[in-house]
Amino acid sequence: MFYISYPQRLAGSQRQIITLLCNLDRNRYEPIVVLPFPGIVGPFLESRGIPVEIIEPRGLMAAYGKKVLNNGKLVNLARGAGSYLSYSFKIRNFIRDRAIDLVHSAEARATLMIGPGVRLSGRKMIAHFQGEFTVPSTNYIVRLCKVLPNASICNAEFVRQSIFGESDCPSIQTIYTGIEKPIACSPRCISTWIERRKADGFVFIGCFASVVPFKGYHILLEAVRQLKGKTRNKFIVIGVGDFPEGHEWYHSMLFQRMQDHGIDNFIFTGWHDDPFAFLELMDITCLPSLTEATVTYNGVSHRIRGNEGFPTTHLEAMALAKPIIGTGIAGVPEQIIDQETGLLVDPGDANGLAEAINALVDNPELRLRLGKNGFDRVNSLFSIDQYVKSVSSLYDSMA
Repeated sequence: MFYISYPQRLAGSQRQIITLLCNLDRNRYEPIVVLPFPGIVGPFLESRGIPVEIIEPRGLMAAYGKKVLNNGKLVNLARGAGSYLSYSFKIRNFIRDRAIDLVHSAEARATLMIGPGVRLSGRKMIAHFQGEFTVPSTNYIVRLCKVLPNASICNAEFVRQSIFGESDCPSIQTIYTGIEKPIACSPRCISTWIERRKADGFVFIGCFASVVPFKGYHILLEAVRQLKGKTRNKFIVIGVGDFPEGHEWYHSMLFQRMQDHGIDNFIFTGWHDDPFAFLELMDITCLPSLTEATVTYNGVSHRIRGNEGFPTTHLEAMALAKPIIGTGIAGVPEQIIDQETGLLVDPGDANGLAEAINALVDNPELRLRLGKNGFDRVNSLFSIDQYVKSVSSLYDSMA
């Protein structure tokens, strides 16, 4: 049984688990996915022949957002004890009724939501951690995530060390995400305008990420402003990602800055079910993620705290031999070797990002070399076969 606690979106962490699900040996494993509600993930999995069950939580258990973590242990306990206990018994009963042998929780939140229920059922659970925690290591949230599972998978060595430190416990394993070559499914007409502009000599840069502060769109926008009229080759930036609720101030700030500085070569497409239709046409990809920063807009300071882990978008770009610009945070340096398979800049450094963009926009030979090296690296270290084999081995060891 797999449990995905955040089915609202098909972001990188969800796609990593779905890739695993779709490639497990069905002669050995019979996966079933449990979700708190269908979201986008439910129909997506069902369309691929993976059975889905909904076990709906109530009260505080159904609340999302980092503000819940800020309530404090006693407040959360008082507000959520009843709903948490009820949900735990629902999970326990489901596991027993379906004769589930092993449970795989897809995220830290999933581990917290179903951990007690799995324990009550007497079955074993594997927790899958795909990013650093945004709360201190002494927080009860982190402590519970460490003690509830019987084994843990971290998708990068950085993630492992940020959660477990230097522990060499064999039940904690770093298993890199595997990636399949992305294939666009949308009609080619979606790319007509891009292909025409490329024929006119434009270089296209893609940023594939939700439009949220820690993804660093404002840094990318500032780098584009700095490069206005300074590159030999013309370029256009395409931002492909949704505009999540709760970040309206950030969205307003980005569009205001574009207007104030007359930036007309930066385009947001919004959410797309098939981002690969854009990715395969990009000349460069860029993800300027941040760990933490403060952004001021309209006199209000907003504290940014990211939880980047092992960005799937980098691996997808490498699988298509696209040169990458990333920031040296989280597990990104385990993906990108600076100057060899891509370019790394410091997080929040708009000047450095502008220099990296300029270097790639005006140097097609460098783009070709970095893209080829990235393609070779993703096939040698981040193959889907290696990913599935490593996870399957862990399953077998816990049988």
